[in-house]
Amino acid sequence: MAQSEMTIAIKGDNSGLLKSIEEARSAIRSLEVVREPHTYERGGEHSYFQDLIAGFDGDNAANNRLERHAREVKDELERRDRAAFMRAPEDVEYRTNPNRTSGFGGSFAPPLWLIDAFATAPRAKRVLGALIPNFDLPQGVQSVNLPRLTTGNVEQPVADLGADPSKDATDASVSCTVVTVSGHGDVAMQALEQSGGAGLDYAFLKDLGEAYDEKLEQQLIAGAGNANAQLPGLLGLIPSAQQISYQDASPTATEMFGSLGKTVATVGNTRKLPPEAWLMTTSRLAWLGSSEDQQQRPLMLTDRDGAGNVDLLAYPVEPDDAVPTNLTYDSTNHVFNTGGTQDVIIACRPTDSMLFESTPRAVVRTEVLSGTLQARIQMHRYAAVLHRYPSGLAVLCDTGMTVQSGF
Repeated sequence: MAQSEMTIAIKGDNSGLLKSIEEARSAIRSLEVVREPHTYERGGEHSYFQDLIAGFDGDNAANNRLERHAREVKDELERRDRAAFMRAPEDVEYRTNPNRTSGFGGSFAPPLWLIDAFATAPRAKRVLGALIPNFDLPQGVQSVNLPRLTTGNVEQPVADLGADPSKDATDASVSCTVVTVSGHGDVAMQALEQSGGAGLDYAFLKDLGEAYDEKLEQQLIAGAGNANAQLPGLLGLIPSAQQISYQDASPTATEMFGSLGKTVATVGNTRKLPPEAWLMTTSRLAWLGSSEDQQQRPLMLTDRDGAGNVDLLAYPVEPDDAVPTNLTYDSTNHVFNTGGTQDVIIACRPTDSMLFESTPRAVVRTEVLSGTLQARIQMHRYAAVLHRYPSGLAVLCDTGMTVQSGF
């Protein structure tokens, strides 16, 4: 687009005006953009938890800081929500029902630097949850629903004057009810009030955040589904035809390799795309990596990125210790039960799923533990997951997956 010009005619002596314009231009050229510090900064002088308690007791200064913090959180999270919706697929439907409210406002959201730490920092216990594309869960959402085609249309070569092929598409939907994940920790009031600054904030929310990550990971792999107020886990979604049985009373890694190949092939045959990752426990990876082939050579030597990570049949291994090790496989009903000594190896495509998480919500309660001069710090989050393509999953299971002695 061509630039246009606008001319302003000024009558009389305009030297003073021109001087003012030049001064304004000079000021703009020297303008420096600065960010006003957030109310609660890492290493700052004010503690978020201390202000929650003091504000409840009527401390005006604490309440003013909490109100300012609420505005900061509201503005920042609205910006992040807009960015998340720009990334979201167009066919994602957010359905809000009036019987659930996710949170009590910005005053109850932890400081932004803590939210950033828990939302983005990778942790050993958050493996699948870090691989799945993550989206912000908007406030007030009770369920997340995604329409999808189960049978698509048809395209094929057509001869001159030949009939145009057609096939009716069929659709279905995948949905997930929002699940609450919550926990708390108790702390002596003396430690909370005398800690000074934000040191105790970091320690407690870090601990609660890691506990949340662990429970989320367990749910993503073995959750019992919405009927049990849990997230739907991968193990409950894998069709029976994609459960590869490896039966062996004395399993070896060399014998297992053929079944691992079948697991990869199953994903390719059903999803029409290769798997993106293996999920297995650290101990299972150690057992495979320390095994030898028939020429007594180590089976796994590939270092994918120079950081000690390995590939298995050309696909990256993601050690995940949230994979259960107490399973038994019911080959008749094709289900996994607990109470056994088996684990599993899962071939999956994490990008076939979508994970929605709210920001953490925190409260401090002093009434329940007032008799022992303690405070209860509670944090909860809301989460939902959509597994769009169960055809992109396969699992190696059965008696040959018994956890070996020493591992």
